[in-house]
Amino acid sequence: MAIQAEFTYRGVRRDSYDGMIPEVEAKLRSTRGFVAHFAAETADGFRVVEVWESEAAMRAWLQGTIAPMMASAGGAAPQPTVRPLHHLIVK
Repeated sequence: MAIQAEFTYRGVRRDSYDGMIPEVEAKLRSTRGFVAHFAAETADGFRVVEVWESEAAMRAWLQGTIAPMMASAGGAAPQPTVRPLHHLIVK
């Protein structure tokens, strides 16, 4: 079942996000189970919403890619809020 995963990255500034996203994007595009990634700047960081084919695929990505990247930057990967998708329309 497809899911939505919402991540809150408090304290992440635009320049930090923009510096990481080229590497993240390249990896996401080749990761099995990935559907979409949305990011919006908030008052205290960034909010990222992703759509995945399954929670297992998203968790594998989080542990295998995002957690090590955040650790090397001196932070921890946030725990996402996960919701099953009822409906998805993509152009």
